[in-house]
Amino acid sequence: MRLFLFLLFASLAVSAAVSFANLADGEVIFRSFGYEIELSISVFAILQVFLAIFLYLVLKVCHSIFYLRSNIQEFFSRRRARREEDLLKKYLRMYSSGETSALVDKVREKLVEEDKILPEMLLIAAMAAHEEREYSFRDECLRLINVDGSDEDVLATRAKLLLDEGRHNDAIAALSRVKRKTKGILRARMQALRMGAQWSELLSLMPGARKTGVFDSGALFEMELESTIGAMNDESFSMEAVMTLLKRSDKRLKSDPGYVLAACKALVRYNRVPDARRRIELFLTDGWNDDLLVYYVEISSRDDEHTLHAVEQWLAEQPMNPRLLYVLGQLCFNRELWGKAESYFRAAKALDNNLNIDIELEKIAEISIP
Repeated sequence: MRLFLFLLFASLAVSAAVSFANLADGEVIFRSFGYEIELSISVFAILQVFLAIFLYLVLKVCHSIFYLRSNIQEFFSRRRARREEDLLKKYLRMYSSGETSALVDKVREKLVEEDKILPEMLLIAAMAAHEEREYSFRDECLRLINVDGSDEDVLATRAKLLLDEGRHNDAIAALSRVKRKTKGILRARMQALRMGAQWSELLSLMPGARKTGVFDSGALFEMELESTIGAMNDESFSMEAVMTLLKRSDKRLKSDPGYVLAACKALVRYNRVPDARRRIELFLTDGWNDDLLVYYVEISSRDDEHTLHAVEQWLAEQPMNPRLLYVLGQLCFNRELWGKAESYFRAAKALDNNLNIDIELEKIAEISIP
């Protein structure tokens, strides 16, 4: 563009020069202001070339003078950028080598000396301050990066640092302002909800986590199991919500004894004892868990013969199970079947000497004395 303008200007100058000249017998005659100059055409052409060169140099000088200030500013700006880039690399090396305390001190000094500092430096300083447990300086660095509090990257970083600090509620508040949906944001939000035991909200994120693969299958199952058990143990969880959760649960969840125990406790809480007993019986028929056995007996009435019969059937399949023998002894003891209770207690004691059944045996002995 500049070359085009120069050629245009030179053409105009040549045209102007020619307009003052007359051609005659191979010579160029200039007549102006009472003077007359005769030049040969070759000399005239050479003068035109020199005129073009002169005009070009004049334009270059004018351009340099006009843009001198901006060029100087650009030079110092590039120089400052290189210096800041070198300093940023130095801070990164300090952070990666574990010199977090020295890094925090240097950035603190730089903030005192200068009004502005690169956001990348502030972010590194915030992470270093977090590791040094200087949380107030960390928050100050993040605030300087994100003055108006709308930068989602800063909000996400702050939430992750708050999670590491254990401030899950503040992390949830920060993440609630992040509209962008990424794996990292979803992972941080689920971790915060898990730390805060906000099971219902965590369960609502499970489909998205399963779809995006934000956690591996094992970790996601553990999180879903924990949140499901936590939700069912929550007394504010309604009966309708419990039943909906039970219907949505897959076979892998239903095969976990902790899940079955939590489900049964929720059902008992809403006076659905028969349903709870049925679920435990189905589980203990195909698998086994001592805690479920104890709870099964706990929610059974003392005069229920079905319970006694069911436990005796399980004992036939596991005759060397001390916990099963102990529970059966308790059932017989509560029904005043002293002989059977004593035999079950002693068999359980022989298999597991740590069982504390001395009180029951002493009472049976007192009753047996005529």
